Formats: sequence, structure tokens, C-alpha cells
Amino acid sequence: MKPMEPKVEQIRVEIIAGCSDARDVSDAFNNAKDARVAAERKEGILVDIQRLSIPGVFATGEVIAEVKTLIFDKAKQLYSYSIQGVPVDYYVHMMAHGNAALKPGRTHETMSYQDIEIKEAAFNCGMMNAKKLALEFEALLLSEKPNLTFGLNSKSQRIQVATEADLERLMQKAHNHNGTPAGNWVKSIENLATHPYEQKKIMRAVMDADPALKHLQVHITAGVQNYATNEYYRVDGNTSLRSTIDLIYQDMRKAGVSHDQEHRVAKQKPELLLFHHSSIHNARATAVERVFGDKKYGAGQVFAIGGANAGDHIRLFGPYKTIGFYYGGHSEHLGLQTWAVMGRGRDETERMCTRLHNDPLVGFIIRHFGIKLEKIAVDPRQSFPHINKSTGTGHNITGKQTNKS
Repeated sequence: MKPMEPKVEQIRVEIIAGCSDARDVSDAFNNAKDARVAAERKEGILVDIQRLSIPGVFATGEVIAEVKTLIFDKAKQLYSYSIQGVPVDYYVHMMAHGNAALKPGRTHETMSYQDIEIKEAAFNCGMMNAKKLALEFEALLLSEKPNLTFGLNSKSQRIQVATEADLERLMQKAHNHNGTPAGNWVKSIENLATHPYEQKKIMRAVMDADPALKHLQVHITAGVQNYATNEYYRVDGNTSLRSTIDLIYQDMRKAGVSHDQEHRVAKQKPELLLFHHSSIHNARATAVERVFGDKKYGAGQVFAIGGANAGDHIRLFGPYKTIGFYYGGHSEHLGLQTWAVMGRGRDETERMCTRLHNDPLVGFIIRHFGIKLEKIAVDPRQSFPHINKSTGTGHNITGKQTNKS
């Protein structure tokens, strides 16, 4: 007879706002994550890890909305626990990547961005050149002069992008961007050491201003991961807060070099672009299994763009995801001709495909580069396996409160 799991004393919902980069999620990370989640469960802590895949990890309105969607969805899923007094803590991790190292003489005890420096490397975030990509994309639009449609049914509008003024009008009407585009609808990362901290501050201000979140424990961290060393340098200054993510990186370093480490530090050459819902467990590895059969997953295979509102077909994509799709599809960049679309069930997957086609800019990218969409409908229960495993089992439930940061 299988022994009963320990009672749930605490729940942690940990939302990683990570980069789309194909090297961002290694097999070693997935293994360490799953092992750590299992170990915490034995100690009475239920951990649910979600991943947003965002080019550059900017706290835009789109990303903030997705974080809120995840928090509200999880609050509903965990209702049976919370009404019985089990504390539920939400963590949002703004996670950049680059060749980060401690400055000489520093120990990183303060968890400050002042402790680290970023050295040149092939695995520094490509969104340090985001504005250059935006200017490229604008030039392509102006040379092709496409007729672009946005809006649904009676609200649809059609604009031919033939001049800079047309492009400005499209950006204003479809994306609420005021001012001359000229690459200004996206910003390049200026400093990888300070970038996640800056995004954390934006996220914190918005969360604190939302009355619906006043009664929840929402912690926000910021850090820079180094693909070469598996170091994760927190840069938010909150030395009293330790999360499951910190422990996962600690476990990765203890485990040593993994089979895919070489691909983490080489120039990224992925085989697949993945558009996924953020709740799908190990989405990149699942995509490799479903698209390529029994091929073993490793870092560098999948360039991913994913979020909690992926299936909202009425939404347009924000600036950084749009540039991510352009970067993924352009032959001079990643040149990925197959995009896997992975939703929780067939209906959501269909809505995700509709969203891709109906977005004026992303739809243009798909048509112009001849992109093929491959649909992958995942069992919705795979979205939160640890919660499914633990809810409704009749466990004794007790709890202890933790502090908000």
C-alpha cells in the first residue's frame, strides 16, 4: 500500500518570468526542479512552478496581466486549502541571463546588482539588441507595404503600412503606442545586472497598487542566471527571502555538469519555436517529445514564447513577443519554419493558432516567412500535476504564515 503523503502545511506558487532563449531551460534544470518539488512535498510544502517565456523579460503591461492571471487562477484552484488556513505564498521571479560573475572582493551577501559584473559571452541576452531588431522589422514592413487587419468582426480595421505615418497609426490604434515608432516601441537592455531589478520594481509597484492583491502574499525577486556556471545571482537586495528557485540552482551546481551544458554556452541554434501556455509542465521538453518523437530534451533545442493569456484570441501580442516571433522566423536570425503551438486541450490550442494568425504583425510574420504551425494539445491535467495530485485527497491541512516581501 502506498503511504499517504504528509499533510500540506504550506503552498508556494512560484512564477518564473524567464527568457525565450533556447538555452534558458536545461535538462538539468528540469531534473533539479522536479526533484526539489518532490522533496518539498515530503516536508509538507506543495510547490507549483509556472514559467512565462518572454524575450528579454520586460515587465510590460502584457506580462503584468499574465502574472495577475496566474495568481488569480491559482488562488481559485487552491481555494479548498486557503479556506482551511493553509498559507499560500506567491513568488514572481524576474530572471535575466548573461555571463555574470562576482566582482573582485565581493561575496554577494547583500544580493545587490553592485556585487556582479557582466562579461562578454555568446549567451548574453539577445534583447540587448532589441531596438536594432525593431528597426529591421519596421524596414521590412515598409518595403513590403502589407495591408494589415486588426480587430474582430464589426470592430475590424484595415491599414496599409506604406509609410512611417501608416506604421505610427497602426502602432497607436492596435498597440496604444504613441509617438514615432523608429524602434522605440521596444527598448534594448542596457545593463544585464540591473535589468531584472528594474523590472522587479515596475512589477512591485503595479502589484501593490492592485486592491485585489492586498490580501495575498506576493513576493517578487530579481536575478541573473549564468548558463555556463549554473550560478543564479539574486540582485533584489532581499537577503531574508529564500525561494524554491534559489534551492533549485543550488541543487544544479551540486549535481555538476549535465549532458547539455555545451549547448547552454554555444550560440543558440534551436530546432523549434514553441508558443505555449505557461502552466504546462516542462513545456519545452514536452514539445521536443511530441514533435521529434523519442529525442532527448536538452538546452538549445527550443526557442519559446509563452504566457498565461496565450489562449485569449482577442488579445494582440505585446512588443517584445512580437519581436521574438520576428527573430524566430527570420532566416537571417533563427530561421525557424515550424512553430509548435501548445495549449491545454484542443480548444485552447485552436484559439492560440487563431490569435497568431489574427494579430496584424505576427500574422504578417507567419505569412511572409512561410511559417507552419504544428498543434499540440496537452491534457489540461498536465498544467498543474502537483496540485492535481494533492487536492481532494482528504489530507489533514495545517498552516503557518510567512511574510510578504
